[in-house]
Amino acid sequence: MALVLAPASVALVFWILFALTYNAVTLSYAHVARSQPLDYVGRSNTLMNTVVILVTFALQYGLGLFLSWARDHMASNAYTVAFAVLVALQVGALAWCCLRGRSGRG
Repeated sequence: MALVLAPASVALVFWILFALTYNAVTLSYAHVARSQPLDYVGRSNTLMNTVVILVTFALQYGLGLFLSWARDHMASNAYTVAFAVLVALQVGALAWCCLRGRSGRG
């Protein structure tokens, strides 16, 4: 949220933090590989790649649709709203993962 709402002078710190931590996503591939039998590691990584690509496409397409609509309705803060929604979705996903880990499933 700070990347969206912070002034430009402060946002640089958050962009650097983002750049340093973004690659942690690749650790999920190692987690998936370790959680599958050796014979299914390739299939599980292929499925994960497919899901990531499809979800990324759907999110980008949805963001484009929203920004096209918002151009006429709320042009001044359309990008702020769009990116705030994306951040809220990421926070929700993180909370879901953390709560799922505590319940012992996964």
